[in-house]
Amino acid sequence: MTPTTPSMMSEQDLVNMVLSDEKRTVTEYATASTEASCQVVRQCFAQLFNDTLKIHNQIFDLMSQKGWYNPTQAPQQHVQQEAQEHQQTGQQTQQWLSQQQRQAGQPQVNPQAMAQVMGNASSSMQQPGNRH
Repeated sequence: MTPTTPSMMSEQDLVNMVLSDEKRTVTEYATASTEASCQVVRQCFAQLFNDTLKIHNQIFDLMSQKGWYNPTQAPQQHVQQEAQEHQQTGQQTQQWLSQQQRQAGQPQVNPQAMAQVMGNASSSMQQPGNRH
């Protein structure tokens, strides 16, 4: 650790502050992309979200390597239960959305595409190392 004077932050504190800012920024971009009514703006925020998430992961990896961030690992049973609940919620959402679209006479979301998205999300939740 770098020696500090009372007016300076340690490297660990500074990096932790940057990680916190990245977490907040990821949340803000996710919200903005889901609330944007313009497809171009939505895509822009989605790209910013992805780019910021990559930076967040790099900072987390650095902190983990230095021993500054050591989250506990969730039991596999808990991870699987959360993944199942997430998948069930996605299926219920898809059913509700399809029903609403039928009632409004709008084109429906492709159930296979939605299942694939939900499957990918649930499998990524089950991978070891998802930690922050």
